[in-house]
Amino acid sequence: MTPLVELRAVRKEFGERAVLGEVNLTVHLGETVAIMGPSGSGKSTLLNIVGGLDKPTSGQAIVAGTDLAAIEPLEAAAYRAHAVGFVFQEHLLLPQLTAIENVLLPTLAAGAPGSVSRAMELLEHVGVAHRADAFPWEMSGGERQRTAIARALMNKPHLLLCDEPTGNLDRETGANVITLLLEAAAPHSSDAERSMAVIMVTHNPDHAARFARRYVLEAGALREGA
Repeated sequence: MTPLVELRAVRKEFGERAVLGEVNLTVHLGETVAIMGPSGSGKSTLLNIVGGLDKPTSGQAIVAGTDLAAIEPLEAAAYRAHAVGFVFQEHLLLPQLTAIENVLLPTLAAGAPGSVSRAMELLEHVGVAHRADAFPWEMSGGERQRTAIARALMNKPHLLLCDEPTGNLDRETGANVITLLLEAAAPHSSDAERSMAVIMVTHNPDHAARFARRYVLEAGALREGA
């Protein structure tokens, strides 16, 4: 089976500093991958490369058949709009938009009219349909992050990239968010028209332990974790 994500000797340098040194990683649809490591080890940089937000200095980053090291900016924008969903530590919801309007936002970037019914289904799935008309400042931290997950799923991406998605949440809320992320990759999920892979970077070993595959990124090298 062709991998969804294939990193081949990916290296990333900032000036004279190598943040990533020939990283190799293969991920298939339906897999969940957690990456741990100390601050500054390159975890977010790795996600940015897989997400098409940055390019490797050398090596290949192939996702859904697209060589991200070779595409132009407009192609990268189209890739991000259609193939990838992002969930960050900060929810990054637009404060002037309601929850449902934030969920519909990715459809504008994809150049297609939004489906309000699908947005409501996703809000229902993550447990915040009752907050559809609320603005971010009216919602709790957990409600905002759940809305951010619904937004990430709106365009039915192949890949969900999560950068410390529970970092600002309490223990119980964080555990519930991890459950939602794992459900996104599961074949029985409500969004199973096509399965997806989930890659998460985290400092939380309990959350990482719930993912099928675990890695540690340290000193630019990626190795399998326990």
